[in-house]
Amino acid sequence: MSFADVGPTPTARRPDMQLSKPDRVSESVEDNFISELEAGALWGVRSLRALRLARNLLQEVPTHALAPLHHLQTLNLAGNLISELRDTALPPLPALHTLSPTGRTRRSLNSLILPSREI
Repeated sequence: MSFADVGPTPTARRPDMQLSKPDRVSESVEDNFISELEAGALWGVRSLRALRLARNLLQEVPTHALAPLHHLQTLNLAGNLISELRDTALPPLPALHTLSPTGRTRRSLNSLILPSREI
C-alpha cells in the first residue's frame, strides 16, 4: 500500500488529505500500513520540521519522497520493516538532527549520522 492508497481500515487515516497544508511544520502518519512513499508525495508540505512515520510497513527509507524536505529536523521511522540504513539511504537533509530508526537499524547508523545529529 502506498502513501496515497491508505484505505479505510480501523487504524488508517487518509494521509494524502492531511498533508495538503503547505504551512504545516509537524505531521504524524503513524500506524497507517504505509508500505511506500512515492516521489513527490510530500511536495505540498516542504516546510515540515518533524515527520513521524513510525509503525508502518516501510521496508526502505523513502529517499525520493523526503528529498524536498530541506527544513526537516526530526524523522521518526521506528517500528517499520527497514533492516539496514546505508550512507546513501537519506537524501541531503541539512536541518536533520534527530533520526529515530527501527531498533534493528540503530547499529548501522554510525556512518550515516553527522556528529551534530542524534539517534
